[in-house]
Amino acid sequence: MAIDMDVVEDTKVNFELIMDIMSKKLIKISADSSAFEVAKMMSEYRVSSVILTDGQNNIGGIITEIWLERFVQKICYPARPQLYQSCTNCYH
Repeated sequence: MAIDMDVVEDTKVNFELIMDIMSKKLIKISADSSAFEVAKMMSEYRVSSVILTDGQNNIGGIITEIWLERFVQKICYPARPQLYQSCTNCYH
């Protein structure tokens, strides 16, 4: 199977662009932290995702702002739909 060098070059260019725009701030938090602690860290450092680590500082995953918002919606909405509705208005 032949490699299309035009595709390779396009990929290289796209990779360089991503490197130019990506965040250089890598914020880590323990995987056993609460959702509140994760949200507080995101707010404090003004990032939209944090890296979850285990006790040995190994990466276990990534939590994004969108995932966190959906988690809160899933937990809060069934119990108090009017409260969730008032919160979502703040984001729009």
